[in-house]
Amino acid sequence: MRIDKLFVVGALFVGALSLASCSDDDDYTPGAAAGANDVTFQSYSNPVMAKTATTFDVVLNRHTTSGTLTVPVEKVSVPEGWTVPENVDFAAGDSLATLTVTPSSDMKLNSDYDFVIRIPESYTNSYKKNNGEVNTYKVEVVKEDYETVATGTYDEEFFTGTQWPVTIEYSPALDVYRIKNLFESIDGVSGYNFFFKWNKETGDKQEFEMVNSDGSEASKVQAGFSYQTYGMVSYAWAAETNDESKYVDDVNKNTFGGYLSASKMFVLVWNHSVSAGSFGAGTDFIRDVKFVNN
Repeated sequence: MRIDKLFVVGALFVGALSLASCSDDDDYTPGAAAGANDVTFQSYSNPVMAKTATTFDVVLNRHTTSGTLTVPVEKVSVPEGWTVPENVDFAAGDSLATLTVTPSSDMKLNSDYDFVIRIPESYTNSYKKNNGEVNTYKVEVVKEDYETVATGTYDEEFFTGTQWPVTIEYSPALDVYRIKNLFESIDGVSGYNFFFKWNKETGDKQEFEMVNSDGSEASKVQAGFSYQTYGMVSYAWAAETNDESKYVDDVNKNTFGGYLSASKMFVLVWNHSVSAGSFGAGTDFIRDVKFVNN
């Protein structure tokens, strides 16, 4: 009998504690209500404007398509002189609407501009996120003058022994060449570009160097792919000469780097490394280079 009485008393005590935790004095706060229209931005990618473009579009979508809808646009961070409409309008039955932004006429080429706008929470869904954002469009806008000047086949010989097509672009404003997403074919990671300067001369007059996106000298950049468990691979320019007469064969013991006119290929000498140390130097190639004006 004593054990039964103790059990009953204990049960009543636990029950009292449970009731106390549900009192009006707790700190529970209900989550924000989802907007009825589920308005979001269709893309959160950084807009890239062509050299002659004067505007760029931001596309929004909504879940409920019945009736018209006018959505206010909150300007969180907009560069001086840029024009952003106060509202965006959805036509009846449409799930998409376009907001056209006009940058200032003095927008610089190849420079990133921070641009942030927002949809009021009452029009969106606070539980749906894109790139960590719910109702905020946070991007970098750039106007570029890059144009395609050549194509070729990248021959990666140090890690994978594979080849893939590449497009070489040139910016007259920066006097810089670019290959976008150079090593994307290895790990599928985009956003890691290769920039270089080249004076298009031959023989001992040739000048070729790896640079940053703004044309400044680059000592080491990330490749965008990882090697086994060692983490992200970085590469540094390791060529000792741009004189193509020093090039003998693909072993490239004289570490020539630059364009080899006789073979119509670029020779790229990299020092590959990870956070734990260096793998040493190796030579890759861009073969079968075809210039668009030739």
